[in-house]
Amino acid sequence: MKLLEVLQGLDYEVLKGNTDTEIREIQNDSRKVQPGDLFFCISGAVSDGHTYAEDVAAKGAAVIVVEKPVNVPDTVTVIRVKSTRYAMGKISSAFYGNPSEKLTVIGLTGTKGKTTTTYMIREMLERSGIKTGLIGTIEIIDGNQKIHANNTTPESMILHKYLKNMVENGCKAVVMEVSSQGLMLDRVAGVDFDYGIKILSSKDAKRAYTQCTAAALRAKDCVMKTVNTVQENAEDILAEAKSINEEREAKAEAAKVSDASEDVCECAKADEQEAEQAEVTAETAEA
Repeated sequence: MKLLEVLQGLDYEVLKGNTDTEIREIQNDSRKVQPGDLFFCISGAVSDGHTYAEDVAAKGAAVIVVEKPVNVPDTVTVIRVKSTRYAMGKISSAFYGNPSEKLTVIGLTGTKGKTTTTYMIREMLERSGIKTGLIGTIEIIDGNQKIHANNTTPESMILHKYLKNMVENGCKAVVMEVSSQGLMLDRVAGVDFDYGIKILSSKDAKRAYTQCTAAALRAKDCVMKTVNTVQENAEDILAEAKSINEEREAKAEAAKVSDASEDVCECAKADEQEAEQAEVTAETAEA
């Protein structure tokens, strides 16, 4: 696959080489790099992937994605981005054929209850005839096998590969746990979510119910004020309402009388015209 193909939709700068470079595989572990691979220099809490740039170049890496300049031969294409973690997600998605776009992706986040809820949703979908994958704290179910999970939300490169496997294994949907750590470290970058579910903790739920109750009480107070105002002015309101109706009835009656008078006038005029016509006819006959 050409480098340019996996860079679509990503802001980047070419420090060395060109985007026509062919890439064999993508890696974020320097020990696994082989000739023709693309390597992500990830700045982690323990080590900085940029320090391995020369090593992976010596192993034959074709492309290195960095956040800062590195010292490698001119034969290696170097792409600089703002965040290599974010870029890893976007590039991984493109490299594996954007698998999340071919699945209905349901993501769940929250403090407690993610694991239980993911299994419940998957079971409901499966019983509805929808083959569904799962990514979570305990395991990954890719539609063909169960794999032990090392993280609640895997690194983006691994995540997109799992999604690719699910598509190939006939899955139509996937339910996944999305941890706060996973969000912070861009592990779901490049994932096209269809649904997001926030599971409330007991504290969050209490706060939400409290706010709803407060809103209901405010609405009740508003209604009661309106009722009290109506009761206090009931006699005036009733008298004014009757007056309005009486005026409308009087106007309607006047309109009926006016219409009837017009009808009488029209009939009289018609009779008069008929009489005149009869006289003319008689005079003509005598002559």
